[in-house]
Amino acid sequence: MKDWLWSGTHGEIGAAHGEALREEIQACLTIYRSMWGLGEEAIERRAASFKAAVSARFPHLAEEIAGIARGSGVSEHLTSRLWRRPLGGCWACR
Repeated sequence: MKDWLWSGTHGEIGAAHGEALREEIQACLTIYRSMWGLGEEAIERRAASFKAAVSARFPHLAEEIAGIARGSGVSEHLTSRLWRRPLGGCWACR
């Protein structure tokens, strides 16, 4: 396991995280897509409610998730869905 040390705003930290772990994040999404058995639209709808809940209670985490999405080139909704289970990160992204 590699240790990472990023600095900046939550969004900047997230973007650095997404850029550094782009392949791992995309691999994690592939695994989750097959586990969920859902199409992109269904995943996006479910993730939107999670994003709203995180934004309301933990705006700094929502900003970081948005940064991860930008850095990894993955939809923000899909990225937020990764962090739902377990919150704190996808097992493949650690």
